[in-house]
Amino acid sequence: MGMALHLVVVFGSTALATSLVVGVAARCWRERASRWTPLAQSRVSIAALSAPLFLALLLVGAVALPHAWFGLPDHCLDHPGHLHLCIVHGAPFPSVAIAIAGGGLIFFLGGRLALSVSAALRGAVTGHRIVSLARREGDVWVLPGETPEAFTVGLLRPAVVVSAPVRAADERWRAVFAHERAHAAGRHPLLRVIARVLGAFHWPAVSRRLTASLHDAQELWADAEAARALGSPVDVAETLVDWMRWRRASPSGAVTFEADPLGTRVRRLLDDTPPAAGLSLGAIALTACAAFVLVASAAPGLHHTVETALGLLQN
Repeated sequence: MGMALHLVVVFGSTALATSLVVGVAARCWRERASRWTPLAQSRVSIAALSAPLFLALLLVGAVALPHAWFGLPDHCLDHPGHLHLCIVHGAPFPSVAIAIAGGGLIFFLGGRLALSVSAALRGAVTGHRIVSLARREGDVWVLPGETPEAFTVGLLRPAVVVSAPVRAADERWRAVFAHERAHAAGRHPLLRVIARVLGAFHWPAVSRRLTASLHDAQELWADAEAARALGSPVDVAETLVDWMRWRRASPSGAVTFEADPLGTRVRRLLDDTPPAAGLSLGAIALTACAAFVLVASAAPGLHHTVETALGLLQN
């Protein structure tokens, strides 16, 4: 119990501190990132959402694991009168301050995680029910009714769903079909669920900002893929404007053609300036590896520092 509460404090405080740093960095880089390719924007948004969980788990591992397992001196054997944390040697019963902090973090982060998972499950169930009401025609599912609808649902097997009027006028709405097929190919519904879960380890304002950035990047990417498939960004932009005039609320859990922001999407489609490459997947992976190596190499010092900090709350 004592070990668990101490590690909850380490995990939660690291995650929330990292979220603050990520939030400030996102604000500072917002203008520069807007000039990147949509794929680069999407990858950076996912990486930023992952940062608190990744770094918190790294620090918990550095603090809790016995250093002797990695050929380092057993720090736990030599710190008399000093709080020590180790999954082998245990930990003292937490002080009132640590118990309150741990309970608060469990309530805050655990509650946010439970809400995120619950919303993801509801979205998955809704998507399954929608598909069950539709009939399959080729690679799309057609819903009955007269309301113009087009969206993508499904986590492991994304499905493009359109309403009957859209299917009947498929030549007019070719850009809509191409856009939704791009969402399905990119597994955007699954990425949005992952982003929602990762966002639980952020402060709410930071989570909303990062998930909104991811959604915007996915829309821009799907627009670009539709323009590439049709060979005309102008046609996609015109279709987008026409469709927005029929804008309706999309079903819960769907990735829909009618998502905002309209102005940004039209300008990007009509802009001949090539976007900057931005951060590549390799650069993000290299950064994660560097963080892992840095934390691993500094594990004894981090272990002692965290124990000292928590020891101040123990007295």
